[in-house]
Amino acid sequence: MTTISLSSSARRSSLDLARFIAAFGVVVSHVQASHHDWLGHLSVGLFLILTAVLAAQSFLKSGHYSMRSLWGRLMVPWLFWCAFYWLVELDVSDRTQIFVWPAEPWTVFAGPSIHLWFLPFVAVAGVCIAPLGRLVTTDRHLIFALAGFAAIAVPGLWLHQNAGFVQPVEQWFFAIPLYLIGVLFGLALPLKRQIWVVVTLAAVTMVVALITTPEPWLWQGLASMFVFWGLWNLVIPGPIPVLLGREAFGIYLLHPFFLLVIYKFLGPDLGWLMNSALAFTMSWAAAMIMRKIRYLDRLI
Repeated sequence: MTTISLSSSARRSSLDLARFIAAFGVVVSHVQASHHDWLGHLSVGLFLILTAVLAAQSFLKSGHYSMRSLWGRLMVPWLFWCAFYWLVELDVSDRTQIFVWPAEPWTVFAGPSIHLWFLPFVAVAGVCIAPLGRLVTTDRHLIFALAGFAAIAVPGLWLHQNAGFVQPVEQWFFAIPLYLIGVLFGLALPLKRQIWVVVTLAAVTMVVALITTPEPWLWQGLASMFVFWGLWNLVIPGPIPVLLGREAFGIYLLHPFFLLVIYKFLGPDLGWLMNSALAFTMSWAAAMIMRKIRYLDRLI
């Protein structure tokens, strides 16, 4: 089994910093809530690529990828936060019924708060790690895998733009190509063919831009790869990026709750920057507190 050598703590630190920055971008995008959002797509794209690359690295180091372990890490928090946001939604809404079946059945796969779609998506997407890891061991196999990626990504991104999917299906069709390209980037590392992966994503993006009316999100998917690629090669010494990065998941999970708290006590007229900064800081503090409490630390 091929192993990778690009695993220095300094290099990992830059990826931890990327997580932290991406978490802030997600908060800002939810405060602004624009249909032409670019920052949210960039931030979520960065999360997806980071998650996929690290999963591919894990496979290359150990020769296996445990779906059971992945589901344990993701589905317990997902069930907890589904219950939490269901109670929050029940409290802030005026409905009298405790249980209401969603108007769109697909939303069950996200939960009561749409940002929770990310957890079950990653839990399911992880099934591709081991098969691709066993397949992509040579340049020739990587070329075949990239061709297969293009065959999936072009129609998938076109559908994301044009099919009018409900949530979270809309998010899935944006996420699948970026997760797959992250996996292939991770598997291309021992072959030293990362540039092939980046060029393939750029080509796919150009093709989709030619066959549809490109919205900002399309370019931000590609931008997230360039941001990741730059950070991958950035050396950041010291433990601070690691300490920041480990709270990113908690910030992502908690920030919608604190946006509601801010709205309730400070009203709707707070500027987007102050709103974002407050929600981010409060979520960060809550995540750090939860990390120090037994059992709660497993939820973030």
